[in-house]
Order: sequence, then structure tokens, then C-alpha cells
Amino acid sequence: MTLWPLTQRGSAGGLHAYKVTISAKRCTPPDPLPVHEGHDWLYVLDGRLRLLLDEAEHIIKPGEAAEFTTWTPHWFGAIDGPVQLIMITGPDGQRVHLHS
Repeated sequence: MTLWPLTQRGSAGGLHAYKVTISAKRCTPPDPLPVHEGHDWLYVLDGRLRLLLDEAEHIIKPGEAAEFTTWTPHWFGAIDGPVQLIMITGPDGQRVHLHS
């Protein structure tokens, strides 16, 4: 997963936006699914995103969005090729996604 920052540090409310590319190789979720403090919002630009939220599986297509608390066990990966999306996250989510 590669992230490009779209906002600078100190943005309003601590929120940060990223353009994200998820490799087609990211297709197998970890066990158990991770949880952490924060909230994520995703908007798919290209490709199909597989989003697991606890025991529910969601397929997010281009032009669709998802929002969830990251206290819910979660994971996202690619289906049938790479995925490009915009992700908005707070400081806690930013720390986890950038350093995991």
C-alpha cells in the first residue's frame, strides 16, 4: 500500500487526506483483523476494494465510499488488480496506516 499526502500537517481538526494505491498483491487479510483508535473515510477512484468490517465483507467500486470507526476490526485490499482511492483519517489512523 502506497500513500501520498494531499494535505499538510496541522489541517483542520487533525484530519489528513491521502491518495492511496493498493497493490493487487494485497488480497489476504491478517488474522485477527486489526483495530485501533480513529475513524476512516475511503472513496474509491479506480479498481475494486475489498473491505472487511468485523465479519461483514463489502466490495467498494469506483465512485463509492465507505466510512467506519477503526475500533471495528477492519482490513482493506484489492480484488482483480490494483485499487486507487482517497482516504481521510485522523491523527490516530494516520499513525497506524503510515507506520504499519
